[in-house]
Amino acid sequence: MTHRSSLLLACGVLALAACTDPATSPTTLKAPVTVALSRSTGTPTIPTDQHVFLMNGDAIPDNFAADVAAAGGTLIRVQREIGVAVVKGLTDAAANQLARGNGKVERDVMVQWVPTLEDAQAYVADDAVPVTGQSVLPPQSAFFLPFQWDMRQIHAPEAWAGHTGIPSVRVAIIDTGLDPDHIDAAGLIDVASSVAFEHSLSGPPDWADDNLHGTHVGGTVTTNNFGTAGVAPNVTLIAIKVLNSTGSGTFADVISGLIWAANVHANVANLSLGALFPKNGAGTLVAALNKALNYANAHGVLVVSAAGNAAPNSPPTDLQHDQNFISVPCESGSGICVSATNPADQLAFYSNYGVSAINVAAPGGDASAPPLSFVLSPCSSRSVNPGLAACKTRNRYLFVIGTSQATPHVSGLAALLDSQYGGMLTPAQLQTKIQQCSDDIGKDGADPFFGQGRINAFKTVTGTGCNNSTP
Repeated sequence: MTHRSSLLLACGVLALAACTDPATSPTTLKAPVTVALSRSTGTPTIPTDQHVFLMNGDAIPDNFAADVAAAGGTLIRVQREIGVAVVKGLTDAAANQLARGNGKVERDVMVQWVPTLEDAQAYVADDAVPVTGQSVLPPQSAFFLPFQWDMRQIHAPEAWAGHTGIPSVRVAIIDTGLDPDHIDAAGLIDVASSVAFEHSLSGPPDWADDNLHGTHVGGTVTTNNFGTAGVAPNVTLIAIKVLNSTGSGTFADVISGLIWAANVHANVANLSLGALFPKNGAGTLVAALNKALNYANAHGVLVVSAAGNAAPNSPPTDLQHDQNFISVPCESGSGICVSATNPADQLAFYSNYGVSAINVAAPGGDASAPPLSFVLSPCSSRSVNPGLAACKTRNRYLFVIGTSQATPHVSGLAALLDSQYGGMLTPAQLQTKIQQCSDDIGKDGADPFFGQGRINAFKTVTGTGCNNSTP
């Protein structure tokens, strides 16, 4: 398997200064440190000791657990909603024997869905001072908003002038977890609905973000607006940890994360992760993932996923014309797949593309003027990476680029739009409205680079200048 990460790690760290002081310019950041964030691609999958069964007719046989035990295995998890069972400790031969007449089976694999923690640079600000004790602020007052070119590109400030999100609209971040302690995340996470399928090294809670990826992504959706602003003020996040501290995870856990998001009634699920799989390989795993994506959609969850990035020293992939690989989850099941734009409103140099794959584009940043051309969002204070020790102060922020960063702009916009209708819009209505109100910055109509266009938050929530103002 060839993997192309949905996040390119070139990042800088900012600390939130007192709100009476001028914002620190990222160009004055000092003390470069090596941070474990990589752009590595081409990493093969690693077989696990688990098998994923996809049963005929979504029916798990009544005696399946006993049959598994008799064959020397253990039934780990059952997703009866889609007829998936996860079993540990079987040989391939024993698994195939159990599947015969009941369905299909494939050995699960560990996938590097997001970059490993290697090879990036971070720049730590010297002048951090305590923040004020003020509570949640309006997005316009976020301290580092002047450095958030991404919010301006999608016209979020104009949208915020008359529209806000509501707490009953919830966005599931299916990722490395979330930071429960960061000043811009505290109080925004639905703890009761959050879960870990991959245990955190820095818990409790078990879903704490021991990497950094999920926290950065979640902060683009919503924050308390101390340091940075999110697209959808006041909405709620759900942490669904399916990736470990290095950004790896199994198909089984990603599938379970999607089912969980649907069963706890999330409105939107953000999947800033992805990999390329051979079209003639991983058939049962991809099929099971497709079923999970479609289950989530059918149960009212709009799934938003990343197009993925090019491998280092390689051009991005034309997903439409790649005959050998499929990008998952971008090209799987139902939902929106997002490409990335740079600050000049062009396709980012790393972003995969393709008419058949891309629905819309959103800001992901590029390396034209680092770090100001990156996307700024919170850094996890629970990261176990020594290079991010500065983030333990709970008021630090990272500059990052990638389609991982583009994706939560769309998830945030979906949540902001849904909030205007009390959280009652269907995934199809949300997707249609977002696409119809996007800015057509490419050729007329759908194009391979931007799909229906780069999202526009103001047009989407107001209906101004859209192809159709009714969702």
